[in-house]
Amino acid sequence: MSRKLTVIVVALLLGAVTAVAAEQTVSVRPYLQFGRLMSAPSADDLGYEDVDGASLEEYLDVDKGTMGGGAQLLFVVGPQLKVGADLGFRKLYDSRFDTGASDLDYIYESYQTDKESTIYLMGVAQYSLLDSPVFLQGGLGMHLVFWTWEKKHWSEYGRDDKESSDTEVGLGFMVAGGVNLPVHENLSFPIMLRIDYMFRHGSMIPVSLMAGASFNL
Repeated sequence: MSRKLTVIVVALLLGAVTAVAAEQTVSVRPYLQFGRLMSAPSADDLGYEDVDGASLEEYLDVDKGTMGGGAQLLFVVGPQLKVGADLGFRKLYDSRFDTGASDLDYIYESYQTDKESTIYLMGVAQYSLLDSPVFLQGGLGMHLVFWTWEKKHWSEYGRDDKESSDTEVGLGFMVAGGVNLPVHENLSFPIMLRIDYMFRHGSMIPVSLMAGASFNL
């Protein structure tokens, strides 16, 4: 049901963008982004649970650094307003769950890893302050999340390695603010601070610094 709702929301957003975009000035804005996941999944979120219900959080190490890139397509619909679409990708996190079992003499290696990344498509609106390079953005759309789980276990009794992966779809929104540094009539360099909210593992909140180029066509 949530997947159908996500597709419907994105279709409505893109339909609205197409309706207002006809015969409008367009800006193409490729960008790179680097940041940090401020709200990361816990051991419980990833399925690591003790049989007695005790927390196993101390055994989970999460690399919260994020990075990615994408492009925005923005159409001028007013003196200070642009609307469009944002298509991008982001590495979300890598984690390692290790209880220290490999410290035992007969276990040579024993740990589990999780990785997630996302491709997102959002409808975006941008409001620019009058006679200023400062702008604000907001967006709503879909995240296609790719996840991979791996188990590595090697002991004197042999190897027991496993792997599983899948994709999942969810909703998310973002807010951003930045400055657009003009270089030429049709070229500028935008810099933005962006905060995303993903409805996943309760909540996931990537915060990114974005920089790119904006071409007016």
